[in-house]
Amino acid sequence: MDSAAFFEIERSSEWLRIHLRGPRGHALRTEGLCELAEVVENAAADGALPLLISAEAPSFCTGLDLDFACTLDRAGLRALMRAFHQALRAVFLYPAGTVAGVGGHALAGGAILALACDARVVAEGAGRLGIHGIRLGIAYPDVAIEIVRRRFPRAVAEAILYAGQTLAAEEAPVRGWADALVSAEDLLDTARGRLLKMGAGSRVFIENKKRLLEASARRLGSPESKGEERFLDVWFSGPTQQLLATR
Repeated sequence: MDSAAFFEIERSSEWLRIHLRGPRGHALRTEGLCELAEVVENAAADGALPLLISAEAPSFCTGLDLDFACTLDRAGLRALMRAFHQALRAVFLYPAGTVAGVGGHALAGGAILALACDARVVAEGAGRLGIHGIRLGIAYPDVAIEIVRRRFPRAVAEAILYAGQTLAAEEAPVRGWADALVSAEDLLDTARGRLLKMGAGSRVFIENKKRLLEASARRLGSPESKGEERFLDVWFSGPTQQLLATR
């Protein structure tokens, strides 16, 4: 198993696994997001083995590292969000099939990372899942909105983005957040089995996925500058800074 600063990489002849690790519930920082984007993009260019992204309890990923983000000036936060866009886009548009093995909390950007995968297997008792940035006055970047819009019907997507609610892991399959709920012991085997079941590395799968996501790929070609500035304006506004200071 190869190691990077923010995750471990395991390869076989049939699949590639990225196992998240790091402090604060595998929270996302600029450097880690850049590393993730590089690994996924290189894998896509090197034959695109089916991809499994996993993490164990207590957290799959808690999203952006807000303690880190709150130290950044406007240029630093712009760099963080561009890295977020690049990494999530790379996972979402990865040519072969992808599965998230969610062994713990998947919140905010961590939930979006799980949703960027084609399927999600969640461990029983994994904790909470949800996108709750609205509670902190944080706007959602384009890549997050596109992924949620792709994964859920419009009314459900709007409720997720506007309400900021979280749900227990046991609710995930019923609410459309997961394809399977299994014991923690069976999480990785079930996730790998899901990759095989969907034929995640076949030419037909790859071609169909490319066609399915063509419109999303066009929309997410690069961060839209006006959208970036609107996001930054909201982040540095008085009300959002107050909420972040008292979170």
